[in-house]
Amino acid sequence: MKAAGAGTDQMLQEYARLHHWLGDKTHLNSWFRDQVLHPHETQHTLAEVLEIADECGFELVSTSLNRFEPIVDRGALLAAEPLQEKIGQERLAAGQYFPGFFASLFRQC
Repeated sequence: MKAAGAGTDQMLQEYARLHHWLGDKTHLNSWFRDQVLHPHETQHTLAEVLEIADECGFELVSTSLNRFEPIVDRGALLAAEPLQEKIGQERLAAGQYFPGFFASLFRQC
């Protein structure tokens, strides 16, 4: 929307439509600033994060990508990640909010 010339108010209205269950305006504004306007956010795949973790001596303990289930097969986990983008696109097309991020827990080896 920003690339198409939309202003902050227009983007907030669209975000409010997609994230309609968040009724408190202060909370909605906070989430909008964090999820849409956050200027320092970067995007990384699990493969990229794992490469850095491996280099630094950290082990993946759990991740939201598999609902924090035990990690049996890293390859299967990596193969499942691209499905999240598809789900995000489907939800967006249906007018639903889907943040499209994952959380992971690592421990130092």
